[in-house]
Amino acid sequence: MKFKYIPVFVALFAVSFASCDFLEKEPSDRLVDEEFYKDEADLAALTGGLYNTAWFDFNRHFYHSVGDGFANNLWGPYDKYLAPFNNISDISSSGAVDEGWNSLYNVVNQASMMVKKINEYSASSIPDEVKNRYIGEARFMRGLAYWYLASCWGDVPIIEDNASIIMTPLVPKIKQEDVFKYAIADMEYAACTLPRTQNNAGRVTRYSALGMLSRFFLVYSGYKAAHDEQDPATYNQKYRDATYLNYAKMCAFAVIKISGLSLQQNYKDLFTTDNNNNSESLFALQWVPGVYAYGTSNTHQNWLGYSTAIVAGQVAEGSDIYASADMIKSYSNDDLRLHSTWFNYKDTYSEICKIYGGLTFDRTQNLSDMIYRANAKKGIVGSYEDNGVSYENNSGLNTYMLRLAEVYLNYAEASLANTTDVLTSRTDNGIHDTKVKKTPLDFFNEVYSRAHNGEKLTSVDMTTLLRERRLEFALEGRYWYDLLAWSYYDRSNTINYILGDQNRTYQYYYRTQEMRYEIDKTKTIGVVGVTSDNFNFLLPYPESEVTQNPYLSGDAISYPEIKTLEKQIASYESLLLNYYQTTIIGESGN
Repeated sequence: MKFKYIPVFVALFAVSFASCDFLEKEPSDRLVDEEFYKDEADLAALTGGLYNTAWFDFNRHFYHSVGDGFANNLWGPYDKYLAPFNNISDISSSGAVDEGWNSLYNVVNQASMMVKKINEYSASSIPDEVKNRYIGEARFMRGLAYWYLASCWGDVPIIEDNASIIMTPLVPKIKQEDVFKYAIADMEYAACTLPRTQNNAGRVTRYSALGMLSRFFLVYSGYKAAHDEQDPATYNQKYRDATYLNYAKMCAFAVIKISGLSLQQNYKDLFTTDNNNNSESLFALQWVPGVYAYGTSNTHQNWLGYSTAIVAGQVAEGSDIYASADMIKSYSNDDLRLHSTWFNYKDTYSEICKIYGGLTFDRTQNLSDMIYRANAKKGIVGSYEDNGVSYENNSGLNTYMLRLAEVYLNYAEASLANTTDVLTSRTDNGIHDTKVKKTPLDFFNEVYSRAHNGEKLTSVDMTTLLRERRLEFALEGRYWYDLLAWSYYDRSNTINYILGDQNRTYQYYYRTQEMRYEIDKTKTIGVVGVTSDNFNFLLPYPESEVTQNPYLSGDAISYPEIKTLEKQIASYESLLLNYYQTTIIGESGN
């Protein structure tokens, strides 16, 4: 198997910024393992690359191509990365597949290497608590990478010894269920060892791990129920595992109650460089602002930006990348998120093209009173002249991997014992805490009302929750994974939704006289390349990887140390349950 090893200290920082001091470059004369890890600063420098360099190729195209393109949020009919995912046809031709695979295994390999180095080459004067904290950061990253690998490819190799791969590159793939367990064990370890707060903004904390576990457990509740019911699983059981739903709810509640984090008041403020590492951010990739360096730069706006005019003449490849018709029709007229997610006709964006008094979006076509489609806005922050940060091929904007808003929605969803249930003000969350008076519906409405000028819903079902996730996290690489979660307990309806209800190839325009978007079913671009009979939720393995490791074409095996792994999971979950009872619920006096 081929892996790309990205040096941990390559171009970590060319300049120092207060918000991300932990990524500052270390002197080259201190890179010898046996002499290097003398204090906590050395360990911070060692793990810094896990916040950007290792994820760089994941961030470039895979993040959006799978999370939004495959999910039919983002449409790019002529884009070589997006089009195969939009059409669900010849997906292996998208360069995003190789980028994602290589980058995620870079994260795995770097994280494993760092765990080994911390254990073997740290000075004895460094307290164990400090060492475990940085091991926790590495295992957080590794756990998340394996979660993506299992979600996207199913059965994949688990690599535990980087050196052995060089000697023996033929590695069998491990069953998806065991890879999920491996990811859960890593994230649970992180939740048990990471501190509540970090001195450097942007580093993951205990609440980052607990928030991520609320995601893991919620998804796994459907997956586990399917495999418990039938082998091989059909994923149509229409219910989820109660134990893991409860775990998801407890982890989310812990973050909500004592993290001290809060939602940003205004949705649009989430996506400015001034607001990197804000009070809603639980984990975001940390890019180096003000310079361009391969591996530490966020290139999103150069790919998705619709015009060089909005990035002061820099590269902008997104003229024909825009919201899908189904995405646009999902917004209600009063949803404030439309403005911040997509360039909306005649909306003014004062933060872009400031020297000209801002930008009013009015791209037109010669189609009577029809106006061009809505191009991507989220992630587009303008030029250096606009914000003092963005540079050529680098917006300087963090990439969200987990926001508090998702934890709120996870808490609400996990409170539904059955997939046919409805959240109301009377829904019992099963958690009785005198300090937290809000119901699961209240936390859903915290997210919903921000986007609707204070309006709240009186009841919410699973369909409403799924739509809210789509609208809240559009262009944040999330919706495909929400569809995957649905497919683990209601696969047939998920496929019907993707291939039928989404109307993937329809186009749309904005009619100026009626002041609304109109879906035009007579004009289509692309052809969906699958049917319900041959639909596959998993990505193809990169062809080059299959050539070098034929085991990828064979049957998957169980993880050899699965019994030990399951004991570790049981131990971590016992610790987390004790923490929850004594620290979370205990603080209420219950």
